[in-house]
Amino acid sequence: MLVSELNCLRGELQQVREDRDRLHLQVNLLIGEIERYKESTGKSVAELDNLMIKSNALEVCLPGLLFLLLSSIIAQCFNLCAFFFL
Repeated sequence: MLVSELNCLRGELQQVREDRDRLHLQVNLLIGEIERYKESTGKSVAELDNLMIKSNALEVCLPGLLFLLLSSIIAQCFNLCAFFFL
């Protein structure tokens, strides 16, 4: 009776050890996935910040650049008109 009980407990202990090892492996895999997710998220946030900075810079500079471009085009038009009418 005690021998069979002991064998039963040994079997249960072995099952618990196997479950522990399996769960430990799963935890390690999940930790790796979390680290990759954090790295990916961090890169995405950094890229978004960079794009926002560029977008804001364009919003500030674009009107001035358009004004210069239009001024240049108008000046060229006047030069062409002056060339044809002189």
